Amino acid sequence: MAHRPYWLVWLSVLLACGEAETPPATFATDAAVADTNAVADLGGTADAGALESASADTTSPTDQTAAPDAQVAEDTAASPDTATAPEVPKKPVYTAVAVACGATPTAGSALAASPKAYTGGKCPTLVADGKTVNALQSKGNARQFKLIAPADTKPGEKLPVLFAWHWLKGSAKSFIETGELHSAVAQQRFVAVVPESKGDIEIPLAKASFPWPITSLSPTARFEEEFVFFDDMLACVAEQFAIDQQCVSVVGVSAGALFGAQLAQARSEHVASFLSLSGGTQSDGLSNLALLPWKGAKHKMPVLVLWGGPQDSCALVNFQAASLALEKGLDKDGQFQVECIHNCQHGVPPVDAPPGVSKFKALWDFAWSHPYWLPAGHSPWAKGVPADAPPWCAVGSASAKIRTGECPPPSCPL
Repeated sequence: MAHRPYWLVWLSVLLACGEAETPPATFATDAAVADTNAVADLGGTADAGALESASADTTSPTDQTAAPDAQVAEDTAASPDTATAPEVPKKPVYTAVAVACGATPTAGSALAASPKAYTGGKCPTLVADGKTVNALQSKGNARQFKLIAPADTKPGEKLPVLFAWHWLKGSAKSFIETGELHSAVAQQRFVAVVPESKGDIEIPLAKASFPWPITSLSPTARFEEEFVFFDDMLACVAEQFAIDQQCVSVVGVSAGALFGAQLAQARSEHVASFLSLSGGTQSDGLSNLALLPWKGAKHKMPVLVLWGGPQDSCALVNFQAASLALEKGLDKDGQFQVECIHNCQHGVPPVDAPPGVSKFKALWDFAWSHPYWLPAGHSPWAKGVPADAPPWCAVGSASAKIRTGECPPPSCPL
């Protein structure tokens, strides 16, 4: 992850944004409307069905109605003078299967790796009330996180695990509250692990810091420190709770999603699925060049890619362009993906959940529908998203129709 010369340009543009009268649309702060970008809590661990045979129905996302050009256009920052059209990856063909977390893996399928050994020696006793700060030493670094688990674990039950990475100027508390994780955990029966950032990655002169390493400004060692923090949290959670190691999912919002894309690649031996909410990867355009690219994951996990339309930006990061770049990388690698596009810019996704369930149930359902051992391109959602998913979500890249309707005002901490 070597530094790139263009980072100076990116930084100067970022600082100019910090002094502007009107900041670009973006993340809700911890105190005010804390970024409700939290992922929808998925409807519990469904009973496993068997994988369909090799003759299972297949569907290609190209069969769906493409989103309008203005909604999911290729990165508009690309130069119009380019003589050669950019290479467009061939759309993968998806295979429909009847399966969910908790199912018995098919014979010969690749399984998730066991958690790595905790680097701090003996794991601390964890408290899973969503309020207590759990502290541990991760490769010599003092780190903290919050944890939520069902209060009434059943005999023989193995719980899926969701790692949730918060946004700029967010916190574990704001993710838990905005994402309604207490009710989600109780209704859908999973363990939520919500890390706190160190706050050590300063944005020079911007009076703020990135919560996680997300750009080429951060050295490789800082990324690795965060990856090991994930390893240690997983190790200690697995030691003290009955978890389903084949159903460990990662969700991130904004800066958390930018980091999550790198974590999903670096620790793909553990990650069954990934949800990117206003995140993405490196793309054309000055502000996005300092982000890191999608280089590919050994495990071709399913990914849900969600963003707030053409005006989704913060700190001059264009999250539509970054999300489209991520989708392109996923298509190239043949990974199953669901695309969701709302119109509320860099604000909380306007998910309308059915009565009686947590707000982001449909998003969590995506996670719990995809155990680790599913082959690349296989999904219970291959023929279409479930009826209770947002209508602005669809299977495959360039497939979703952008939401219309009113939105709460977006806000950017910078």
